[in-house]
Amino acid sequence: MRTVDGLGRWVAGVTAVVLLAGCGSVAETRAPASQPDGTGPAHHDAASRQDLCSLMTDAVHQRIDPRTDNSILTTSRAEADTAQHDGGFSDDDGVAFLGSATAREGLRLVHHLLRPATGQHAYTLEGRRLEDLIRDGYILQEDGFFASAKSADCLEAVHELVRAKDGQQRLAITDGQREELMAAGFADLGVSFFVATDTVFTLAVLPDTQKEVHPGREPNLFLHRAQWLASNEDALDLRYITHTGDVVDWDTPGHEQYKLAHEGVAVLDATGIPYSFAVGNHDAMATAVGGSARDGANTQAQLRHTETFNTYFGVDHVENLRGTFEEGKVDNSYSTFTAGGVDWLVLHLELWPRLRAVHWASEVLAAHRYHNAIIVTHSFLEADGSISQDNGGYGNTSPQFVLDHLVARAPNVRFVLSGHTGTWAHSEQQGVAGNPIHIIQTAYHDDATNPTRLIEIDTQADSFTTSVYAPYTDTTKQDGSAFTVEGLELIE
Repeated sequence: MRTVDGLGRWVAGVTAVVLLAGCGSVAETRAPASQPDGTGPAHHDAASRQDLCSLMTDAVHQRIDPRTDNSILTTSRAEADTAQHDGGFSDDDGVAFLGSATAREGLRLVHHLLRPATGQHAYTLEGRRLEDLIRDGYILQEDGFFASAKSADCLEAVHELVRAKDGQQRLAITDGQREELMAAGFADLGVSFFVATDTVFTLAVLPDTQKEVHPGREPNLFLHRAQWLASNEDALDLRYITHTGDVVDWDTPGHEQYKLAHEGVAVLDATGIPYSFAVGNHDAMATAVGGSARDGANTQAQLRHTETFNTYFGVDHVENLRGTFEEGKVDNSYSTFTAGGVDWLVLHLELWPRLRAVHWASEVLAAHRYHNAIIVTHSFLEADGSISQDNGGYGNTSPQFVLDHLVARAPNVRFVLSGHTGTWAHSEQQGVAGNPIHIIQTAYHDDATNPTRLIEIDTQADSFTTSVYAPYTDTTKQDGSAFTVEGLELIE
């Protein structure tokens, strides 16, 4: 049984061993090339490798305390959610990998340990590392999960990383995860065990919702969509939610439209699913009540005034936020997450961006070479699917400029998501490194239902399938906006 202690720490109620005397070193190094059981590189025939892979089909959920980097791993979704909502583990990393909830021949128990003095959690196989953790004050818990001590072609290596200053442990399966943790002061101790990965997941894209949040509109379609996404997180394996901008139509002194949209944001906050919103022209002070330009003489400057937007949808609401161009503003910001066994970067770029913002974005992309990048910006394609050539009359640069000087130059960009005009469009471009770039526009400006683009990515098949579904009317668009693309050439 688990509970939350008086300090708000997520703890397990029953222990299985007694603390040993002494103070073992948490930072003992382990050769990354060795098997976790010390046998050296594994050599299995095809049948035994397939057996190992088929044994691990249970989702191992991860929740992280952003204040401490403490993490909890469990095969119980209910326990993960309780830790998230009651224990301070508010970052929902979804399914970290696949293991087994029950003992199976060929798998070994990954022990769960807790250090009562600090509330820190750790996970390891039987062996010297387990003994060292116990000497350092960790106590074995009753739960855990099962994984492989041997490698196989279809399995991923799980690395153990430890932060020297406090002994905090984190596990990582991708190069990007390890890079981020090492940049934060963690040291890679090597491979701990091997797991399977869930290779199919979904991204949700909210397009131009400004017509949904007018006062007096019943029901609140923005809220309804958020509730549907929250209810279908598991069914979709929903790993990230983004918005292409124009969340609202315009601002007023009472911020009524923002308040209606915020009702939906509160639902998303409660789920812990990572999400982030782009800024559209209607979200900035460039747009006056009624939808016209607020001040023709200063519209360009007003486009960068997004104080209300950042109050309601700003940095406090963005899970996995890694950096911003301007302090306290999400107009240009980026987040990271891992899904399908690969790393992802979601980069929000302001509408018709300033040169300085483009340069900043270029540096972010270059610093995350192992991440498959998704750029979200409000305007990129025209209604006919061509690259937009202008800056709207009051921006700084055009989408064509952004394509030429940012998007096409970065070898890790795979998607650009936008809205602003038309209904939907798709354009495939090629980066200078030969990488495919899929630019997808979705912008229905609907006031009768709540269209939502769902992008299902299959990292094993290297493909994606997308469609536009409106949960309020339970309808899928039949206008060609549903399609499948193969050959993403994902970075693994």
